[in-house]
Amino acid sequence: MMRGGIAAMFAPVSDVSRAHIQALSNAFEVPYIDVAWDAKIPLENYSINLFPDREVLGKANADLIKYWDWKMFTVIYEDSHSE
Repeated sequence: MMRGGIAAMFAPVSDVSRAHIQALSNAFEVPYIDVAWDAKIPLENYSINLFPDREVLGKANADLIKYWDWKMFTVIYEDSHSE
């Protein structure tokens, strides 16, 4: 059984692999740790996502904009899937 030798599974970079590894971790009840935000893949029972919550990240950005008294700013996304 996998459980005896695996403490946790980390999410791979590939979207296809990510869904597969998450399903395996859920099936074997092994924690799954992800660091990327993907709204298309819901978290399962044994999943932990370390990416900041959208509301927390938005508040942090708003706090910086207010602190530095910026009148304008630009957000640049890395790819078309970024949110």
